Amino acid sequence: MVIITYAKRCSDERCFQRIRRPLRSPGDWLAFEKYSRLVKYIDHDAHEIVDAAGYAQNPYTGCWIPMETYQALRDSRHGTFLPYLRGIHWQQPPAEDRCAAFLHLRMFLGPELRRVSFTVDGRFVRIPTLDTIFDTLQTECPLLETIGLQVADNTSSELSASLCSHFIGYSALRSITCSSNPLRMNDVAKLSTLPALTTMEIVVSPGGDIDLNTLARSQDQPLLSSSSTAWTFATLESLKFTGRLDCVDQLALFLFPRLQCLELMCDSSDVSRLSQPLFATIASNCSHDHLRRIVIRDPRNDGHLVTHPSLAITPPHLRYLLKFRHLHYLKIKACPWMTEYDDTIVMEMASAWPEIEELKLNTAVWRIGWRTASMCATTLSIYVLSQACPSLCWLGILLDARGAKQYEDIALRIEQGRARSSLPQECEMTMLTLGRSPIDDPDRAARVLSWVLPENMLIRQGPNWVTYTEAELNDEEDSEDEVQEALHAQWDQFLELLPGYCSMREEERQRVCRVEQEK
Repeated sequence: MVIITYAKRCSDERCFQRIRRPLRSPGDWLAFEKYSRLVKYIDHDAHEIVDAAGYAQNPYTGCWIPMETYQALRDSRHGTFLPYLRGIHWQQPPAEDRCAAFLHLRMFLGPELRRVSFTVDGRFVRIPTLDTIFDTLQTECPLLETIGLQVADNTSSELSASLCSHFIGYSALRSITCSSNPLRMNDVAKLSTLPALTTMEIVVSPGGDIDLNTLARSQDQPLLSSSSTAWTFATLESLKFTGRLDCVDQLALFLFPRLQCLELMCDSSDVSRLSQPLFATIASNCSHDHLRRIVIRDPRNDGHLVTHPSLAITPPHLRYLLKFRHLHYLKIKACPWMTEYDDTIVMEMASAWPEIEELKLNTAVWRIGWRTASMCATTLSIYVLSQACPSLCWLGILLDARGAKQYEDIALRIEQGRARSSLPQECEMTMLTLGRSPIDDPDRAARVLSWVLPENMLIRQGPNWVTYTEAELNDEEDSEDEVQEALHAQWDQFLELLPGYCSMREEERQRVCRVEQEK
């Protein structure tokens, strides 16, 4: 007996009915054939219903489709059930016949399929099962463009090799997401041969350094010299890479001539093998003309400051990134990394990145890294960025807003512009993230910065959450809560004063404009 479960609209809710009878005659399939051509996406997950775009709708707490249902369908009808299917997500059921359920997805594979994603439990689905599925995909789905795979509880090198060997068999493949099962760098290197690959999201396992000459022989490539980088992801535009820093270090073996978006999730727990600054690797191996977005994260929040010489946010490190003249987005969020920079490097960034839209310079740094900094930026950096980068809408920066000299420097620049009948332009900034940046005179800061900041701008303060040991808490010289409360109060006062000063500046601009028109 075939059991068909379907949903229909009933007022504003989804109603579920079950039809239970054998489907034997050709007429039984007429309605199915009529509507099957309209099905473009399916999600094998009985715990939620998704719409045609794959977005979750109202939850449904029904049961998984029984295995006998799949078998009955296969016995009743041959060929592809949904010939116009473009996408499928197949989640392995929490039942006993896990492998069988996974194999049954083959009946839904057809020539129009473009994207497929799997969520499976590696403890129950073995490599031969995956091999069978991927072999069928390669045969039945020649136009496949996107593969997503999440294999829980399986980190074997055999699985890594098997997956990558299958991936390189899809000539039309444009996107690979393998965000749970770690891949070896030696296997990742093989993916550079895919002719259409544009997006890749992977997790890389530690160890297993790439033997380039062995890899070259296995793929019929010329042997490499010790000083050359021959493995090129020629078409890759977006890379999301998660791994330890010793894995990230091996990215120096590859070139990314068309990369537009780079996101690195780096675990800096072990930095002993880092051969050169991370930023140097990015600058030497990514396209200076194409790269638009850089995200660097360290997920640790244990409060331990990393002072390794190759791992820091300092002017020499940041200067490597100045080569990317079309950068739109830079975000560094590495709470334990040593962080120090000044107005000079920020001015260099403002000059190098006129198209920047979001600039976030590690404002989540642990407070010890901030307090021990030998240099820091000031509000002058905000002024310079606002004038040199007209598209800047979100700025995250650690600065010291205390002292009169920085405001005198800004006032001098304004007077120099006034002498040329040119006043500073209000920027498009909507968010200013300051971490634990101190301030001593909110009125003075609001009065001067009102020349460039909009009155409806928001300010975000405070560090990222960190975990302290009991000993570290006992060693604190002052209360973190009290310090943060004081900072909040002063910056809140700054925001209260800003709109009034902004109105005055707008009146001044209009007056200068009228004078210029009358000349």
